[in-house]
Amino acid sequence: MEPLAEAIRVKPAIQGLLIETCCQSDDFEGVPGCSTPASRRKCSQRKRTLHYFNRRANHFSRTDNTGQAVGMSSEVCQYRMTSLPRGHCLIINNVHFIQMAERRGSDKDAEVLKDVFQWLGFTVTVLLDQTAVQAREELKRFGDETHGDAFVGCVLSHGGKGVIYGTDDEPISTNDLFSPFKGTNCSTLIGKPKAFFIQACRGKDTQARVQLETDTNPGHQIYIPADADFLFAMATVEDYCSFRVIQTLCKQLKQGCPR
Repeated sequence: MEPLAEAIRVKPAIQGLLIETCCQSDDFEGVPGCSTPASRRKCSQRKRTLHYFNRRANHFSRTDNTGQAVGMSSEVCQYRMTSLPRGHCLIINNVHFIQMAERRGSDKDAEVLKDVFQWLGFTVTVLLDQTAVQAREELKRFGDETHGDAFVGCVLSHGGKGVIYGTDDEPISTNDLFSPFKGTNCSTLIGKPKAFFIQACRGKDTQARVQLETDTNPGHQIYIPADADFLFAMATVEDYCSFRVIQTLCKQLKQGCPR
């Protein structure tokens, strides 16, 4: 398997939801991957069953003068879900706003999200019509929870460039959505996947259509970035209105992921 930086794939596993993510990242130079014996022992202590493959990849494991490990592994690792329940799934479903248009049909999206993540073994909480302040408070509260093997956050709302909106028409930055679950703020999710699905516009432009023609050095300390292990799934690219993707997402999760 060819290693790919920042590649995220989901495929069936014998037990649990299996998410593959590449350890390599150009954004965090000097942070090693999870391929060394020391990191495997650390994973074992956390009772995470990470399976490593593609052992032909090259590994780098020197340290700088501060003792921090330097280099990256191009090896791909897997998160295997073994806890029951798998973890928390928080769904924020904003339908009614003060001045912005009602988001008709969003209740159906929230319902199918609840159904599929319960089916996958998550404890699901659905919050309807949250103001910006309420949403931030709930996100912080969930960040303070004790978590299982993963966290899933789903936000269905109006949005703009870098923000989603509360029902009071006040913006919430995307960083405010993710920040409570970073390694510096949520210790029980360190080294575990955090998946966010955002159903919201990211601008006012409409996208044009186009036609498609047919183990080395175990004594070294291991560091990972606080922003590691996130999966972001946006309904559109930045500056553009969104398409409805939740129904297709849930269909694919049911077809491709065993409980």
